[in-house]
Amino acid sequence: MGKMGRDEKGVALIVALLLLLVLTIIGISAITTTSLETIISGNDSFRIKSFYAAEAGLEQGFKDLPPLEKFAASDKKITLPRKKLDGTGDSYYSTKIELVGLAKRKGYGSEWEFKRYKINSMADSSLSAKQEIEAQLSYGPFKASTEYNN
Repeated sequence: MGKMGRDEKGVALIVALLLLLVLTIIGISAITTTSLETIISGNDSFRIKSFYAAEAGLEQGFKDLPPLEKFAASDKKITLPRKKLDGTGDSYYSTKIELVGLAKRKGYGSEWEFKRYKINSMADSSLSAKQEIEAQLSYGPFKASTEYNN
């Protein structure tokens, strides 16, 4: 028994050091993962802000649809000025409205037509988070006339 006791004196120290090394690696891994998750959630927050800003620009475009005559005078595209989205502090949007053309619709006679618009909203938030949304809108019916046909 005397020989075995002398040979095992350093084993506890080695086991303790190995256990400490494993716990240190787990701790560093946890800190790295937490830091990465914090960065990801922050970026997601900026992306969401820019999405809502783009959506606000889209709603503004729906609200500000100009009459068809204004498109005829401006080459069928209108850009609304860049606006700051209220309540977000650092989000901006700009909106472009384009008259795509006039269209007929099934179920309506040939004397009716619809104006088709494309509304494109681009937004940016801090740290260059950008978002773009596009919607197409069919507006009408209106009495068909040859005055505005392409």
